[in-house]
Order: sequence, then structure tokens, then C-alpha cells
Amino acid sequence: MNRKFGIQFYPKVKESLDKVVSSLIGTIKKKGARQALVELRTQLWSDELTKPVSDIYKTVGVYHANQTYKLIRREIGEKSRNEMWAKDIEEELRKVLLQFAVVKTSETLRNHLILVLQKAILKEMTVDEIVKLFTDSGFTKMQANRIVRTEVNRAANTGTKAAADGFNYEMVKEWIAFRDSRTRGFKPDQPKDHYDMDGQVVDYFSNFTDPRSGEQIEYPLAPGGSAAMVINCRCSYIVVPKRDENGRLIRR
Repeated sequence: MNRKFGIQFYPKVKESLDKVVSSLIGTIKKKGARQALVELRTQLWSDELTKPVSDIYKTVGVYHANQTYKLIRREIGEKSRNEMWAKDIEEELRKVLLQFAVVKTSETLRNHLILVLQKAILKEMTVDEIVKLFTDSGFTKMQANRIVRTEVNRAANTGTKAAADGFNYEMVKEWIAFRDSRTRGFKPDQPKDHYDMDGQVVDYFSNFTDPRSGEQIEYPLAPGGSAAMVINCRCSYIVVPKRDENGRLIRR
């Protein structure tokens, strides 16, 4: 499903990034590369990214919240849905979206634009050469793929948390990683290790621990995780009710 969501939202994110880069190019042509760099450094975030990222959270987050809610309800035998469910889900997604996703996504994009522009200035490239650098490098395509991959998965995992928070039972959660050559940790020189986090089970209110770096995180792509821990992460997780030695559910 996340792959389908990625295909769905990629064009919208790409279009927004094209507008960001087009605006930057306009500033470079009008005021020069150095002034464009100054203005870029003072920009907090891009409004262009707010809507497509918000749409990702509204669609993907709610979908995965529904899936998790149904799974847990079946496990505990509940047939009715909490009347506050929709509001709780919306509030959790909004909190992560406003406090983390939009700002951090824009910040990462801005920092990359700054780096590219700084290198161009140091090389004493002309305005035409800098414009060509941004238009011919496939920059927005690469960044759009990164943003969609990260934010679709973050929205999915945030939705899982929002749904699980609505139950008054003890829970456990399990980290699920793609175990292939692209998974961080597959290579021994990579600083993070999601490869060997696959299958790690902890109590719901505990953190998962990266065995290589020791970094702890609430769930894959959770707010507060380092860039090396979350950007392009494809991991997910599942939450299930805990049972006692007699197989009975444990209320909080």
C-alpha cells in the first residue's frame, strides 16, 4: 500500500519542489547567487510543501490507523469503535505533521539547496551555470522521491501509534524491516542498523534500540530520530495486545 501511496503523491510533491527551485532560480537571476544564498539561509520553511505533505498524512495516516484499529479490535474482541477515535487520530497526525514533518522536510530541503549553492559560489560558477545545475541535475526528482518515501512511511507509522493509543490494554510492538541490500545496517560500515532491528519486540511505552549505534526511537521514523535514523527509512512496526501467562488480556 505504501508503494501505491508513493506513486499517488510523488507528482504533487515533485510539482511543489519544482516551484521552490523555480523561485530560487528567479532570485538568483534577479539578485545574484550570493544574495539568494543569504535569503535562503533566513527562510524557515517552504509553504509549497505544506499541502502535499499534509495530504500524505490525511490519507496514509488515517488508512494505517484504520488497519491497526481493526487488528487490535479483533484481538481484544471489541465490536464498537470509540466515538472519539477519529478526533484522536486527527490530533496525533496533526501534532506530528505541524511539529515535525513539514518543518523538518523543508529544513532538509533548504539545507541541501544551501549546500549546492555554496559549492557553486566557491567554484565561481556563472548565473547561467548555476541555473543549469539546478535544472539539469534531476535535483527535484531525487528530492521528491526522498520526501515521499520518508513521509509516507512516517505517516503510516504515526497512524499506527495513534490507533494503538486508543486502547486501554498493555501492548507490545515489533520492528519490521526490509531485509535486503538497501537496508541500513546491511553493510558493516553503516552507522545505523535497521537490518538487525527486524523482529525486535519491546513494551509499547518503551523505545526500540539500534544495536549498532545505541540510538533509541519510539517507532520507525518517529519524531526526534536522527537524520541517519529516519531519512529514507522503509521500516514499519506492528502493535499487539499483551497477554498474561493464562492468555488473558492485561488492562493498563
